[in-house]
Amino acid sequence: MQLALFSPANKHQTSYEDVFRHKVSEAAKLGVNVFPSIVYADFKTTIHNAVTTVWPDCEVKEFRFHLGQSWWRKIQSLGLSRQYEKKD
Repeated sequence: MQLALFSPANKHQTSYEDVFRHKVSEAAKLGVNVFPSIVYADFKTTIHNAVTTVWPDCEVKEFRFHLGQSWWRKIQSLGLSRQYEKKD
């Protein structure tokens, strides 16, 4: 399993495609073929579309870290964190 984190200049599908193709190109220079079977991505549709455009056979799964983080901040802002942490 490999991890790649990046943030293109904008959130357009073509920008994500460009980043993916660049990664594939750079890996090919090292003699490595990049054909992921699963990509975990945030909820942005543009990322999902870009993945399946560059790698049509790749499965895209949602990465829920930011959603959980957002919920936890809301729980804290409502003063419910102590209730949430109780096991009963």
